[in-house]
Amino acid sequence: MDPKLADLEKENQRLKKELDKEVAYSCDQRQFIHRMSHDIRTPLNAIMGYAKLIKEIPSDTSKVKDYADNILKSGSYMLDIIGEILDMSRIESGFAVCQKAEFNLEDCLDDIRTIIEPLINEKDQIFTISIDNIDHRNVICDENYLKQILINLLSNACKYTDKGGLIELTVKGSDNKIIFVVKDNGRGMSEEFQERIFTPFEREHQDNASDPGGTGLGLVLIKNLVTIMGGSLSFESKLGRGSVFTVIIPVEQEISDAHDNNIVSSSKKITERPDGIYCTDSKDSSKSFDSQPYRGILKGLNILVAEDNELNAEILSEILSHQGADVHIQPSGRKLIDDYLKSPAYNYDLILMDVQMPELDGYEATRLIRQSSHEDATKIPIIAMTANAFDKDIQKALDAGMNAHVTKPININDIEKAFYKLRSTR
Repeated sequence: MDPKLADLEKENQRLKKELDKEVAYSCDQRQFIHRMSHDIRTPLNAIMGYAKLIKEIPSDTSKVKDYADNILKSGSYMLDIIGEILDMSRIESGFAVCQKAEFNLEDCLDDIRTIIEPLINEKDQIFTISIDNIDHRNVICDENYLKQILINLLSNACKYTDKGGLIELTVKGSDNKIIFVVKDNGRGMSEEFQERIFTPFEREHQDNASDPGGTGLGLVLIKNLVTIMGGSLSFESKLGRGSVFTVIIPVEQEISDAHDNNIVSSSKKITERPDGIYCTDSKDSSKSFDSQPYRGILKGLNILVAEDNELNAEILSEILSHQGADVHIQPSGRKLIDDYLKSPAYNYDLILMDVQMPELDGYEATRLIRQSSHEDATKIPIIAMTANAFDKDIQKALDAGMNAHVTKPININDIEKAFYKLRSTR
């Protein structure tokens, strides 16, 4: 064959492959948009519908409360969908990077328990955490990714386990690895579905079983995050008998203090039973973890807030006031700075800083505060409030001089936990 024709044929084959790839990508995008449009509209319709019902029967307090609960559930579900979309986008674009840092494993497990417990209580389930052969309290790996992996697995276990069921999280140490096992006695999965369990958007619909909802992206995200962390993920499941997911994560161990570093014997926040199980049981509060130490921490604080959206400002003011805080709202970064600089030293205990604002954004406002001659300019805690939830956004807030980051819509528990951690380390 003529060399020129051979080269032309080779180029045509290359272009055909590129075209096929683009067509497949376009089909995937259309499928993605179609699925997300449906999944987002479903909770949004519920929110709009219940809001209209509340307007029609404002005097029926019992129904209003039920409708408001349903609005919160639908809003939370919609946030989960948006979060999974953002996580998938971050992973596919290559922005998901493992950020290793030292953290306390005991505190990490307690945070996870705090998030999962309301789901457990709602279905009268029993949730146990057992810890075995962990030599050090502090380990080094990506704590945020680890939390995301375990919370996703545990929430799945909760969703697919019936009322009164058992969900177990077992944590074991092995050399420079930690093994996390999530086990439930729920619905389990068919062998046919197990073949495509990590396919995006796939969900199993079982006869005579209610649909717990979800996008079908959760396990895909878990697998990707485990891979990014250099770990492994495996599972076993039998239809009608439950599932077991095993995650193995490589870690580095650190001894950060001179105290006994055995996590079991030195545990302060987790109550140990004689059988070595740490248990949250909605039916028996004596087995529960201690109450969250951050609850009520905002009471009596004088809080300065930058928020340019009037509705968000009104909601935040009401929520913080309900917690017993004195709240001062400013509609822009510039006005917040003016307020702060005119205030006496240590007049404000905390600044909540919206990031995207006209005239002066939250990043620049924070830099100006830190650079000012105000007596507590370098000490006052500043927490970023933003809808931007990517790692780079969090890092940008920290680089500007903020101490912590919470994402919108604001959850008061997030603010309490962030301030508690800041005060604990000061």
